[in-house]
Amino acid sequence: MSTCDCNCKGKPLNGKWCDKNGSQEDIKRSGDIVKDSEQCDIVPNTEKGVFRLWCRLKEIIVTICDVLQRMVCLQKKAQKACEAQHCLDSRIIKINEQIEKHNESTAKTANDFMDKWQSNKAKAENNFKRATASYEEQLERYKRNMEKFERIKSDTSTIEQDGIYVSGNFKESSRGSFGYYSDISITTQKEDTEFLVGSITMPGGEFNFQYGDLRKGASADIRNVGVTSKGRNVHLRVTFSDFKLSSHATSQSAYTDKEWLYINSDKGAVRISVGNFYKVTGSFEFFDDYSTPLSLMLVNVVNDIDFKQGFWVKFNNSATFIKNPSDSGISVRGGYLSADTSAELDKERSIPKGSLVFAGVGSRIDWEIIANHPGVTYIDKDNNTDAGFEMLFFGNDFQGEIIDLSKPREPKAPMIPPQPEPAPKPLPPIGRCELFDCNFDCLGDN
Repeated sequence: MSTCDCNCKGKPLNGKWCDKNGSQEDIKRSGDIVKDSEQCDIVPNTEKGVFRLWCRLKEIIVTICDVLQRMVCLQKKAQKACEAQHCLDSRIIKINEQIEKHNESTAKTANDFMDKWQSNKAKAENNFKRATASYEEQLERYKRNMEKFERIKSDTSTIEQDGIYVSGNFKESSRGSFGYYSDISITTQKEDTEFLVGSITMPGGEFNFQYGDLRKGASADIRNVGVTSKGRNVHLRVTFSDFKLSSHATSQSAYTDKEWLYINSDKGAVRISVGNFYKVTGSFEFFDDYSTPLSLMLVNVVNDIDFKQGFWVKFNNSATFIKNPSDSGISVRGGYLSADTSAELDKERSIPKGSLVFAGVGSRIDWEIIANHPGVTYIDKDNNTDAGFEMLFFGNDFQGEIIDLSKPREPKAPMIPPQPEPAPKPLPPIGRCELFDCNFDCLGDN
């Protein structure tokens, strides 16, 4: 048995070895060993040559196996890279969807801002246009009223009291109606005075104070009783600061259903209805939508003052002007304008009996009403038992002229904010890479 070197290297071949053609030379030498052998060395040399050839084949096989392993590794890496590419592409699709939504939202927001700005701009311009037209009308009215006022001041029959000017006289042909006072004109130039469009008018409803609600300081707010020529809404607060029980009331210990104070409307007039109190003290306060006091030029025809009833009123911004017909049957007693007798009157149909005009300027009117002559503590004609009476204020009874001398305010041009910026340039979508097939199992089961 011959011996030979049976230790093959078993290392993969590399490129440098291939470049030197080492395998071809080594195989050729293996053949030359057999070819050049002596007769006696043919067998061992053949073994030696074949073995050398096997060693080279083994190296080639090892190299091929190494190549296959490397290809498998590359295949796995390529598969992962392909999967990552697919994953990235899926995320790019989602990101592009978000980019599209962002662009749509940004454009819509910008368009909404622009639409709102254009709408507000148009509204402000229209309001200014209307306000300017109204101002011009009010300015013409103011000029005409100032000319009328100058004529009134120059009239020797005009009466002036604490800045309140009254001209004209009673219309005798209209006795028995509110037209009796229709020839009277009243105005003032007092600072910060507002003039009403129409008169103080209670729209309706009723406020009842009885039992536990019947207390000093009880009040009620009556909304929207008027509007000024400058467009301010007028609201009225009625407060009862004090009330005195009639000495003829059947109960003197506690208030029953026979004692009450009611506030309700009588054809627009504010009616104070009283049960079993011979004297009631209170106030009227005028304010706007923001609870700001309104100093108003107020004129009131009081009528149907009978059964020795009386009252006084006091304005907080002026003296109280009184125009009392000579045959009204009303006289001043103890500071009260009081009916002379117990005669019963028939409301406006009795004018001038039981009627007069009072005027003043203020945001508050303090008042007191009595059901008998001053000093008498029971209600006239109550027959020594429970009784009531009422007194009306404001309403649409004065048919004369209240000359509005409030100077209109020129409207200010609207402050229009700058035009909003257009929508920003939309974000571009992220480009997608071309994908390839992720099935790299081309080596089969190798």
